Formats: sequence, structure tokens, C-alpha cells
Amino acid sequence: MVSGGYQPNVHTYNVIVNALCKSGKTNVAIKLLKGMGERGCEPDVVTYNAIMDALCKDKLIIEALNLFSQMRNKCISPSVITYNCLIQGICNLGKWNQALALLKEMAGQNISPSIFTLNILIDNLCKEGLVSKAQAIMKIMIQKGVKPDVVTYNSLMDGFCLCNQMDEATKLFDQMGLWEAGRPGNALEVFKSMCSYGQQPNVITFSTILNGLCKQGNLDEALTLFKAMEKSRLKVNCVSYNILINGMCRAGRLTDAKELFSRLFEKGLQPDVYTYSIIIKGLCNEGLLDEAYKVFRGMEECGCLPNDCCYNVIIQGFLRHKDIPEATLLIDEMVDKGFSADATTFELVIHLLRNDDLILTKLRNHSKCSKGANFK
Repeated sequence: MVSGGYQPNVHTYNVIVNALCKSGKTNVAIKLLKGMGERGCEPDVVTYNAIMDALCKDKLIIEALNLFSQMRNKCISPSVITYNCLIQGICNLGKWNQALALLKEMAGQNISPSIFTLNILIDNLCKEGLVSKAQAIMKIMIQKGVKPDVVTYNSLMDGFCLCNQMDEATKLFDQMGLWEAGRPGNALEVFKSMCSYGQQPNVITFSTILNGLCKQGNLDEALTLFKAMEKSRLKVNCVSYNILINGMCRAGRLTDAKELFSRLFEKGLQPDVYTYSIIIKGLCNEGLLDEAYKVFRGMEECGCLPNDCCYNVIIQGFLRHKDIPEATLLIDEMVDKGFSADATTFELVIHLLRNDDLILTKLRNHSKCSKGANFK
């Protein structure tokens, strides 16, 4: 290229330097760096970063720091990538104090650390058993608006487990449910990491993660977690079943929902009114009214009396599918038992049974919602 009269620019040099470093020819890259100025092309931060990263990976930290000083003497400003390379290299040698000093230096240079920077420090501090220092870094992280990710939590979890601080590990996992709202997959990864140490979260934590997975539509993952819960030493309660059954019903996966509902009885658990409301609503939404009615009538036999919510759910199902006679009978039964119609039931009744004065009068007299309803 040069012999042909073409002068390479800094981008060309950077491509060559990067390739040399990745192929283990760092010494050749350094010689090329030294010759750049002689050829009228000054290196930039990208050039230096590539070589410093290679030196750090080869554990040649002194050489990397010398190059860092040389770069600054040339008034080339370091980037967050520069510091990440150096911090990683220094941490790999166990010199975390020096790494923390570089973090402080970054702040002085108004260079914001990335999630990668902080995770390097947290991971290495945890491996050294310095979990309290790692937690302090995480607090800095949050203050700077950098949200902890699954790597952060895994590192801290490893640290707590290695130091046999299982109570702290459990607290961290529960805390993660708050930090990771909307990102339950990350929580699941930490859960797996935690279990690998033989430390199981409690049933509340399980349910929190399960709920997050269902809300995000990660139902297969939720089912996998649920099966792991069933195999664990924990006694899975009705709340956990309700979360998953509800998720399946909302997604139209009624076969899975019905299977889970049946499994409740097999496990010796008693469904509550919320469980019944969920499965009845799911069946009604799919137009399986006979099956929904059978489940509804089976409640009392199983020792669970239907409440106003259950009545409203099944009445709405019949009304939506225009089965007026059955809906009317259920409305009579509901009112006779002293239960009230909710706002949704009222709207459906007003729309479909406008001319049935008897039903409207009954609902008006027994409903908490009647004051706000228009029956004219």
C-alpha cells in the first residue's frame, strides 16, 4: 500500500493493530505503533486500547500501564474501554486496590463506568471474599444510574455462598425481585446459580419469579421453574399454582391450566376460591360453559364455597355466550345467597336483559354497584 504511494490513515492502522493483537503478535503491533508518527499518522485511543488489552490479557500489566502513561503524555484522552482493559488486567492479578484506584481516577476524569466496568470489580472482589466491598461498588453503580444485571447478581451470589453467608444470599435473591421487575429471566439465572450451591429460596421468592415470568409471557420457562419447585424440598402452595394457572389461562393454554388444576388435588392441596375463579374464567373464555359449570358446582363438594367473585365470573361467562336462561338462574341464586353483582356483570345484564325488570330490581337491591348504574 505504502509502496504504491498510498498513505494509510489511523483507521487502517487500527484494523491492522487489532488483527495483530488478536493473533498474538502484540510485539509487532507495538513496533507498528512506534512507526505511525514517523509516517505522519498519529495513533488514537482505539490504537492504544487494542494493544493495552492484549498486554493485559498476557498479564503484562506494567507494560500496559506504561503505554497508558505514554498515551496520556500525548494528550490522548482515555475512554471507558481503556479503563475496562486495565481494571480487568489488574483484577486478574488480584490487585483489586489498584483497580479501585483506577475507578476513582475515572470519576476524576468524568468518565462514567459502564456495567462491564463495575461487574469486573464486583466479580473479582467476590472471588476474594470481599463481598462487603463488592456491595459498596453496587451501591455506587445504582447511584450512577447503572442497573445491576444478571452478572452482577451472580457474582454477589457466588460471593455470599463462598463465604457461607446463606441468609445474605437469600436476601439478595429476594431483593432481585424488586430490581429485576420486567426482567424475570435474569432472576431465573440467579436462581439457578443459587441452587447450584444447595441454597434454595423460599416459596415467596419462587412465586415472585414465577409471577414475573408469567407476566412477560415466558410460560415455558415458568413451567420449568414450577417443576423445579415441585421437586425441591419446599412445599409448593396454592398461591404458586394460582399464578401459573392464571398465566396459562390468559395465554389460552387451557390444557396446561387444566392439568395444573388437576395436579393440585393430586398433591393434596385444596384449591381456594381464587383458583376456582381463574379456571372457571379460563373455561368460559374458551366457550367451555358446561365444563365451567361442572367445576363451579363441584366447589362445594370439595369444601370450597363459591363467593361473589365466583358467581360473577361464571354469570359473565354465560352472558357473554348469550346463554340467558342459565345466567338468569345463576343471578337469582347469587342474589338469594346475599352476594352482589360487580360492575362488569351489571353492564352485561343491562345490555342483554334490559327488559327483565325482575332481574334488574333484584340486582339493584343487592348490589354495591347499583348506585352508579343506570337502569332506565
